[in-house]
Parts: sequence; structure tokens; C-alpha cells
Amino acid sequence: MITRLLTGLVIGPIAIASIIFGTIPMILVVLLCTILAAQELLIMLSKNGHKPLMMPAYFLLTAIVGSTLFQETSFLWDTTAAKIIFLGALGFYGIELILKRPIFPKNDLAVTLRVVLLMGGTFSFLYLIRTLPGGIFLVLYCCMLTWIGDIAALLVGKKFGKHPLSLLLSPKKTIEGAIGSLIVSLLLSWACALAFGLDIRLFTLYGVLISILGLLGDLHESMMKRFFHVKDSSNLLPGHGGMYDRADSTLFVMPVMYYLFTL
Repeated sequence: MITRLLTGLVIGPIAIASIIFGTIPMILVVLLCTILAAQELLIMLSKNGHKPLMMPAYFLLTAIVGSTLFQETSFLWDTTAAKIIFLGALGFYGIELILKRPIFPKNDLAVTLRVVLLMGGTFSFLYLIRTLPGGIFLVLYCCMLTWIGDIAALLVGKKFGKHPLSLLLSPKKTIEGAIGSLIVSLLLSWACALAFGLDIRLFTLYGVLISILGLLGDLHESMMKRFFHVKDSSNLLPGHGGMYDRADSTLFVMPVMYYLFTL
């Protein structure tokens, strides 16, 4: 726990600084996180019979994240086609959770594109939210609820957890931990709404959604690791595992919240 906390104290300020300064600093941080998380999943695939196309994946990820930086291409994310693709992908990941196993095509190009969509098509929404009016607040709000909700689930689960949430996907996660995360997310969301004079009913909805989506992202990554028989996606971040381990909860949150914020 101490190692986990110390690592968080190092990467947390870097992440927050990039969000505040925005544009180039944030794009670079988002791109770095995207490539590192994608690399971890690509390596897992390569050790289990697949032959993902590593360099094309890195190129596509850079192009996807970079496209959010330019007005000429950033509008594409708001098209009906983009909404169908990204929200449809989240629905597909939800089906995998129901089946309790990931579905990978046999074709190497298709496998590569799946990883590119999962990572590039979700991390990019961090920067897209930052470009919205009040973007600094919105990104920090989503990240704060997701990260603190994770911590609450861990602490409440360790102290009071007796009923496993899903023995097959993640035996250590408990129903009590999930409820604790939801309560903390709601309290934080209400605090933000009251502090900034925002619609508390709307932020109640946001708080519930972020808690649920964060949990689903976490479970989806746990499912991936169990499928590939690994404890962590890598040992990049002491106490946390890999970048994929650290960012898993945000992968479902950011696309949905971006489209809600732009309604």
C-alpha cells in the first residue's frame, strides 16, 4: 500500500499538471499512456499465440491521439459514425463481461486494430474533454471520481468485503467495495456541484455513471489478465502494475462522459 501511495504521489502531480497546462503537454502525456497501455496488451497477445503488428499499432495510436489536436480532424469525433463506433465498442466490451471472456479474432491485423480501438479510442477522450468549455474542471472531475472511487472500493472491500462481486473475473472485488465506491463518488460529485453552483441532479447522474463505468472498466481489464494468466499488465508502476492496470477504470468512463458533456 505504501509503494502504491508513493507511486501515486509521483504520477498524480504529473497528470494534473498536464491537464492544467493542456494542449501539447497533455497530448504528450495522453499519447505516452496510450502507447504504454497498448504495448502491454500487445505483448500479452504476442505471448499467447497472436502476432500483433506492433509498429503499425504505434503509428495508428499516434495518429488517433494526434487527430484530437487539430480542428480539421477533431470534429470527426462528434460525428454520428464516431458515436456508433466508440459507444458500440463499449457495448461489445460489455458483452465480453457477460460472457466472462474476451473475443479476439484470429487475423493479426484485426487483433491489432482491436487493441488500437480499445486504447486509442478511449484515452483520446481525455484530451477531447479538456477542449470543452470548463474542460480542466471536467477532466479533473472525471479523474478524481474514478481514482478516489478505486481507492474507496479497495479500502472498503478490505475492511468490510464479504460478498465477491465476480469470483471468475476478479475474486478480490466485493459488492461492499463497489457500494463504498458508489457512495464516495456520489459524495464527491455532490460536493463539486455545490461548490461550483452546478445542477446537483445532473451531477448525481454523473457520479453514479462514473462509478459504474469505472467498475466495468476495472472488471474488463481483470478479465483480460485472467484470460492471459498474468497478475499485472506489466511492472512499470510499482504498487500499481502497468499503465493498463492504472488506467483501466477510465477507459469506459471517458467516451461516455465526453458524449454526455456535449449533449
